[in-house]
Amino acid sequence: GKERLYKPLWMRAFRFIELAIETKEEPLIINDYYNIAVSAPVEKKSNFYTSNTLYNQVMDVCWRTASICLQDNLVSDAYYEQMQYVGDSKVHTETLIALTGDSLFLKNALVQFNQSRLPDGNILSCYPLKATFMHPTFTLIHIDMIYEYMMNFGNKQFIRQFLPGIFSTLFWFENHIDSKTGMVGYSNEYLFVDWFKKETQRAKIINSGNAAVVTLHYAFTLKNLAKIYDYLGMYEESARSLRRADELTKAVNNNCYDPKRKYFFDDINKTHADQRPNIMAVLTDAVPKEEQKNLIERILNDTTLDEATYYYRYYYFLALRKAGAGNMFDKVLKPWDDKVIKMGLTTTPERFYDQRSDAHPWSTAPAFAFFHVLCGIAPASPGFKTVEIAPQFGSLNEVKADMVHPKGMIKMSVKKDAKGNLSGEISLPTELSGILKWRGSEILLKEGVNKIN
Repeated sequence: GKERLYKPLWMRAFRFIELAIETKEEPLIINDYYNIAVSAPVEKKSNFYTSNTLYNQVMDVCWRTASICLQDNLVSDAYYEQMQYVGDSKVHTETLIALTGDSLFLKNALVQFNQSRLPDGNILSCYPLKATFMHPTFTLIHIDMIYEYMMNFGNKQFIRQFLPGIFSTLFWFENHIDSKTGMVGYSNEYLFVDWFKKETQRAKIINSGNAAVVTLHYAFTLKNLAKIYDYLGMYEESARSLRRADELTKAVNNNCYDPKRKYFFDDINKTHADQRPNIMAVLTDAVPKEEQKNLIERILNDTTLDEATYYYRYYYFLALRKAGAGNMFDKVLKPWDDKVIKMGLTTTPERFYDQRSDAHPWSTAPAFAFFHVLCGIAPASPGFKTVEIAPQFGSLNEVKADMVHPKGMIKMSVKKDAKGNLSGEISLPTELSGILKWRGSEILLKEGVNKIN
């Protein structure tokens, strides 16, 4: 027949199309071939303005990946698995919030994952899904995502529904504390952290228990949880979470810190030197605040340490901001230059080694970090009621950005001179106030235009 149409029902990701056609008695006429790009109707509202070509290219690649992988759910990758994973969703939603201000996909993921919860307190690592597999570390990340929602959007009623699941998560982790070390011990389930160059060897270290990075992530989550408890008026639970986090960081210090090398090993036998537990040591204050910047610089420059890959560099960017180590921004960003831009990729891949997914939103953290680290914009109180702006510039002398906020747009254009003096303008939307932090000083910011000098 004439004008017949073949239309697949599900999204397809591809780089090339091959048509192999064999005709018989009748000729075949191809009137048209086309592909319809399908993604959620979410608009990019934030912009980071710079003359740095690499930054612009990375932003473009990150946004393309984040938007392509936005379908009915958050999609882990456009081609390989196409599922909603917890760890992937954590970074994906941070990118989406920074660039679009959207809360819908984060709320949906939080509810979906909570509905997947198993009797032991853990959620499934990927859901909706018929199969049952989980990584307890992802259950911690679910709590971190609730904290992310609280800081950006702040709906108490929405947050309260997750409390029973949070309590069961804590019960699982407390039942897996090693009585000798005080760290998170052996688990039958794989405590996923990141991809590694020597994956089999790394799995043995992680699954044998007492991995510093897992214990410190538990402490990191407990500190986030303490702020959730405070927000809900649960002050005793908050104090208890902070005490427990402090006990865990002390246990890691006692078992995994090497005073000669001045960094944390990931195992109690001190055989595996790794950037990741040191990143978490900064985020949990397992290392004193005055030493955090030096630790970040040491682990970035020490090539003997196992290297954090794309996914875990989200936490690297968090640590840069916390430690005031924004001068190291380009070093943390370097894999995107070497392994993405220079290779001609138009979306962000999954991992450094043995590549399998070329459009993976867990690798889009730089788009978030341009605003979070270089501009230094972050919620200072739940619901983004106030803002903290602590620019770190990196290799730039000027940062200029428009970032979406629930009340409107945060606009900033500031530069530093050779002496480190700051000048420019920061504009806040109606009903938003905050502080500007610079070189140990704090300047109050009010709604409207704020002149900086």
